[in-house]
Amino acid sequence: MIRLDKIAKQNGNQLLFIEASAALQRGEKVGLVGPNATSSERRRALSRGSRC
Repeated sequence: MIRLDKIAKQNGNQLLFIEASAALQRGEKVGLVGPNATSSERRRALSRGSRC
């Protein structure tokens, strides 16, 4: 299981989410959604906490 508790993310001055929580059980699938022309590699880097 993967659990995220009370996480926050902002892009510059734009707050994307605050105190978000989620849990994923073995075998569950997750989709990343972003605006058109947003690369999937950038979204993966953001999910890892890397700066882009």
